[in-house]
Amino acid sequence: MVKPYLSSVHKDKDSLVTGWRDIHSIIANKSRAGTSIAELLGYAAYYYAVYRAFGQEQDALRAKELLSQLLVLLVPRGADPWAASQLDEVVMLAWLHAELVQHAVLDKQTADPLAEWDVRLLTEATTLLENASLNRTALLRIVRYFYLRLPEQLTADQWQQVTGLVERMLAEKVLGFPGGAAAGPEPGAAPTRLGLADGLAGELLLLVQLAERGTLRAGIMEQVRQGILYILAAKREVDFSEKKFAIFPDQIGHDQEDDPTFSNELSWRAGDLGQALLFYKGYELLQDAELVRLAELVGLNTLLRTDVRATAVTTAEFGTGAAGVAHLYRKLYQLSGHEAYRKGYTHWLTQTRSWLTHELHTGFYQHREHDLRQGLVGVGLVLLSAISEQELSWDRALL
Repeated sequence: MVKPYLSSVHKDKDSLVTGWRDIHSIIANKSRAGTSIAELLGYAAYYYAVYRAFGQEQDALRAKELLSQLLVLLVPRGADPWAASQLDEVVMLAWLHAELVQHAVLDKQTADPLAEWDVRLLTEATTLLENASLNRTALLRIVRYFYLRLPEQLTADQWQQVTGLVERMLAEKVLGFPGGAAAGPEPGAAPTRLGLADGLAGELLLLVQLAERGTLRAGIMEQVRQGILYILAAKREVDFSEKKFAIFPDQIGHDQEDDPTFSNELSWRAGDLGQALLFYKGYELLQDAELVRLAELVGLNTLLRTDVRATAVTTAEFGTGAAGVAHLYRKLYQLSGHEAYRKGYTHWLTQTRSWLTHELHTGFYQHREHDLRQGLVGVGLVLLSAISEQELSWDRALL
């Protein structure tokens, strides 16, 4: 994997450092007043990444302190269904706790505070499987939670249950399949989103990661192949003169009269960058050279899209703004070593910095500073990755 250490070559390095320091000052202040699980979790993840970037013990201690406060609030749930946002929180918590243990910030011998949640989430998954197609997004988050746990943090029986969960989801066509695949295209069925955020590309990337760990490799390989073919069947020719910027649609309906829905969005959440990432990762699993050709065709085409009209980027945010675009180009450069992606990365870092300057003056992130997808934490982590020579891996909680 190519290591994109851009801090020494980026012409705007000092500006990136200044932007990160501006964010860090705000987060240092806001994190003292954090009281909710979401706030404490976002700030703890941020401080852990800062510790990994610079190796300062004070940042590790701050991450541990915030985690301790968070765990006090993490009380057992009742019988109410889990909201997607709550499952997103435990997914990030699984990543953070595993990282803290793996890098000796937390003692491995200390009782695992998530052990009870392992049991609860496996029980929840069993209930959700009774109507798997309706509970698809929740089940996907539970699978990601267990994928992010360290192998030694789960018993052999628990990992066997997780494998059984994935196997059943594949059998019932609710993991890596278009929505409604189990029962066929029913009138009025929700469309299938194709992006990284709750979309088919994100599901298939999760399957690739599971296969890399050795889980159900043969069955997963076939499903990844079929899922990619489904996405490829929806591609179109681009024509910038007709404002057709995207190769792939945002979503595909299941009624015969439904046309695929295209937009000009280019972001972490949706758009062609996510498909390019999927094709590169799909190649690593399937060893099909055609996927590299397709990945470059799609990925390099996105580099021609730089203005608002062609991208819909109007903020620095990670989820739908410039920071997420920059980080995806970083991922593509790491996977391919293609110099054009490095240039795309530096361009969108500069755009991120430009938007950030305006947003910090207008209070754009007020009350959501802690949020990774929509707040300052996400932008700060992207800038931190750019100025650090460490691979910080915070995006594993999302991809």
